[in-house]
Amino acid sequence: AESVSSTQILVMWGPVPESDQNGLILGYKILYQEKDSESDTHTHLVKGNFTQSVVLNGLRKYSQYEIQVLAFTRIGNGVPSSPALIERTKDDVPGPPIRLLFPEVQLTSLRVVWQTPENPNGIILGYQIAYRLAAAEINKFITTEVR
Repeated sequence: AESVSSTQILVMWGPVPESDQNGLILGYKILYQEKDSESDTHTHLVKGNFTQSVVLNGLRKYSQYEIQVLAFTRIGNGVPSSPALIERTKDDVPGPPIRLLFPEVQLTSLRVVWQTPENPNGIILGYQIAYRLAAAEINKFITTEVR
């Protein structure tokens, strides 16, 4: 498996050895679940025995997924691949910081306090604070970085 974007993982597999097929392979099922999550296992169905790769879409950004592949015949599902593959989607821009507070506001200074975004979508390297006087031009901000 290989992460191709912040919301997609490419999964590839080989054919089932003939001695293990137990009949005509009708397709494959890709089972995937966010690692260490209470969410349900999702199934992506691939019909036919010719396709041996699929892109899983709509995944959470910068999240680890456990992925298994199984083949199926008209009788039922084969054994899932083991151990499960673990792949992380790529990072992306973070969501907004939360719980923004101004506990100390004075005439010439203030203190700003916030918590990390609910969806950091990666490792937060720092924050950028932009401010302006209320009477200043709308698009003229002063910016400072906090690491």
